Amino acid sequence: MSNDNLIPLEDLFETYTDAAQVNEATAKPTVATGTYIFQGTKAEGKKNPEDAKMYPNRVLANIFGRLSNRETGKKLVSIGFDASWEPMKDARGYMDTPSKLWGQLVVSLDLVKAPVAEVLEAVKLYPVSMFVEQVFEHPDKQNAPKDLRWRTARSEEEADTYRNDGRTPRNFVKSIQRAP
Repeated sequence: MSNDNLIPLEDLFETYTDAAQVNEATAKPTVATGTYIFQGTKAEGKKNPEDAKMYPNRVLANIFGRLSNRETGKKLVSIGFDASWEPMKDARGYMDTPSKLWGQLVVSLDLVKAPVAEVLEAVKLYPVSMFVEQVFEHPDKQNAPKDLRWRTARSEEEADTYRNDGRTPRNFVKSIQRAP
């Protein structure tokens, strides 16, 4: 075996790993916007601290699980979301997202009058149907104008464009229904 192909180590001290390579290699997998089957794997109650970025001082259920294809049952990705049994309204007077998701969850599990602990146990036992949105975060979210921070892809071509622009894909749970 010849050493003619080796690059001297000294030559590599000025060579660095490309940031885009790291981002793509470590990106959390996401799914396209659509309806999936969700099977919970972990569900716990928590109270956010007052300085929490999202939902400060809020009582929430932290729910994690797997999304599967509705037709094939193939497991696709893991996802987590927050829901709350304490109803709150947003600035416009509408129920906020955690309150809405909790209400939909208890209806989909047929546990409207059940204790919270029973709901947290049931979400790990029984699948629900879930509408998930794939959104793309601006690479410079802190400095981007508010109306440009997030984009929702309406097609695979649009998703590819957002990825090529350096946007990071994320999934958000938008609604929960009874599983078929």
